[in-house]
Amino acid sequence: MRIKPVIMFDVDGVLADFDLAFTHTAQTFYPDVVPTSAADKETWVHTGGVSLYDQRTWDLLLDTDWWWTSLPPLVFGSEGGRIAYLARSISVYFVSHRMHNRQPPAYQTAVWLRDRLGIPHASVITTKFKGEAAQLLKATHSIEDKLENAWCIHWMTGDPPCKSYLLDRPYNQITEPFGPQVQRLQSVADFLDIVEKEL
Repeated sequence: MRIKPVIMFDVDGVLADFDLAFTHTAQTFYPDVVPTSAADKETWVHTGGVSLYDQRTWDLLLDTDWWWTSLPPLVFGSEGGRIAYLARSISVYFVSHRMHNRQPPAYQTAVWLRDRLGIPHASVITTKFKGEAAQLLKATHSIEDKLENAWCIHWMTGDPPCKSYLLDRPYNQITEPFGPQVQRLQSVADFLDIVEKEL
């Protein structure tokens, strides 16, 4: 009996441009910061010297109403429709490590997926434990932008392990001899091509 795919999408850096929204928010404190997209940035430190771990910027975004719904998308055209179609056909989960002090981040993410990508009733999970999430969900395919998350998903899932893909970004060009081989993809569309062939 053929097992239906169970898909796990990372959100920030894959579907939503966290980096651009974060660096735009950081301009409140650091006017010289140039907002930088996840697709363009080369390091974790941006022009003007602000880091994605800057505490003042985090404090502001955590207390800004509906901040997670403001992120610009990283996917366009038919990709949102393709993801929405998958979510109506098989189990699709959107798993992201998000926090917020006001509206629940999972709810904000579901609103964003509905409004920006046309995906109604999205199944959203907020956790930093991507490998454990993939194991519990019995994920068969996942796409991430952080190499360590792609590795954890590979290590934590069964036999065969989840097919864990990495969206090729300038900031994830790390090579480690002990890590499993993770296939790099140039776009979310490439990931969708792979998944759709296995339906």
